[in-house]
Amino acid sequence: PFRVAPSPHPRPLASAMARLSCPPWRRRRRDAPLGLRAVLALAEALQASVVLGEGLLSREAAREKLIAAGASEAWPFFAALPDTSLISRAFSDQASLPTPDGGRDHTGKVVSISPYITLFDDFLSSEECDFLRAFGHDRLRPAMVVQSGDNWYHQQTQTRNNEQHWLTAHEETSVPMLRHILKRMHRTSRIPEEHTEALQIGRYNVSTKYEGHLDTDPDHGVGRPMTLIVYLSDVEKGGETLFPVGRSDCGAVWHKDEATGKRVYGAQLCCQTPEKDAPDTVRVQPKKGRAVLFYSHDPDGKVNQNSHHIGCPIIEGTKWIAQRWFRFEPYNRAMYTAGPGVDPRHDGIPAHVSAGGAEPNFRQLSDFNPRLFLAENFVTEEERQYLEAFAVEQLRDEVLEEGEEFEEALLPAERVMMDETLAKLDARARQLARLPPAPPAAMTFRRLRRGANQSRHIDAAPWAGAPEDSGGLLAVQPATVVIHLSIPRIGGDYVFPRRSRKSRVKGCESTDVGMCCASGDGIRVP
Repeated sequence: PFRVAPSPHPRPLASAMARLSCPPWRRRRRDAPLGLRAVLALAEALQASVVLGEGLLSREAAREKLIAAGASEAWPFFAALPDTSLISRAFSDQASLPTPDGGRDHTGKVVSISPYITLFDDFLSSEECDFLRAFGHDRLRPAMVVQSGDNWYHQQTQTRNNEQHWLTAHEETSVPMLRHILKRMHRTSRIPEEHTEALQIGRYNVSTKYEGHLDTDPDHGVGRPMTLIVYLSDVEKGGETLFPVGRSDCGAVWHKDEATGKRVYGAQLCCQTPEKDAPDTVRVQPKKGRAVLFYSHDPDGKVNQNSHHIGCPIIEGTKWIAQRWFRFEPYNRAMYTAGPGVDPRHDGIPAHVSAGGAEPNFRQLSDFNPRLFLAENFVTEEERQYLEAFAVEQLRDEVLEEGEEFEEALLPAERVMMDETLAKLDARARQLARLPPAPPAAMTFRRLRRGANQSRHIDAAPWAGAPEDSGGLLAVQPATVVIHLSIPRIGGDYVFPRRSRKSRVKGCESTDVGMCCASGDGIRVP
């Protein structure tokens, strides 16, 4: 496993879950070649044609769908559209809805380390953007800002003068397209589904803006480790999301325009002078379907002041956005991993395997306690062979002592960074775990022979030296990435036992690994 640095999400990662490795003979593995496991693809185009062709909802049926979802106020805008194709698609079978290329896990581009910012183009499809705009259009209200601990929300046009609408938990869980979008947001962020605020849809017309601000305010009970902004429209001019790192002329105060001598409030001049940007300044141009994911807290839990950002004024056109503010702990109480929210393309261990061809989806195996994900084909076959040979060399002089079950060699972080292939994999593992690239991480190589197992254990305990505002729940090692370099013919699964009376009865609370592996209880990863 790659052992990575402290987490930018202290609370969600606090409840570490034990795991164990089953003996290699215990269970027959799925019949697939090494490193390949594909998920059956749905005939999305065919299913789409059924909905958009003769399968269109009648206007009365479309209206009833919205009423049942608690969104009756959204109907007037949909009623004015030429047909019901958009709303019919939104209420079609969730498993038939396609995921755009930019919404797949391997597409993110890291553009800043502090704050940690990742861009995803085509994160939402044009159809999904159109639906979100329509869903919020007739329900927009003037935006509010947090003023103080005594005056939580207030309309403050000098700071922010756009319009917005918050979805309800009932809407989020009742509309298949919304579930499809929100599950993608949580897979991408690695944040549990309940650790979030409701989705906000916002509109910025000409001259509207949002002055420089932080998204998190833990002193007033608003702890947000991360934000995801998706642009639902293109903008002719202006409207950038600006992180003015390295600039001192962007604050929400009065500035003098050197060209005209006039006084200008806030970030307007800063937004209009990109030539003055410092090397670390980040400007994100609005583009329909583009998403920007950024952190407001450092890995040690402290607020990152570099995450101050600005919604620059619109000069021409209109900017629509959807925002998801993630929380350190359960907040919205909306979940999409049970009942109709389950999507077999992205949830759980795939039911079918293939000899290759289709690229497998990034999968969520468990949403919380533990957060567990599966990434197939994480390394190429060439990289796997290199790692296996490297591991054999590292383990060559290892001798099993009495009572030891497996051979293990720890490669210090400094050694990892000296090897080009290992350093590249370290960077890839960090992006997989959504962790910034520093400090460097060590790498462990492990070999389990026939009959060996790894007993129940937790990779990291809570960190006693964590900052006070983290609640003492910050882990020294918040995440582990395990890469399988070879697999036995039978057995060798990972098991994450569930903490329950049932588990204790079946042996997962005892030292009998074989009994726990045979019990079928817990989350099993072949």
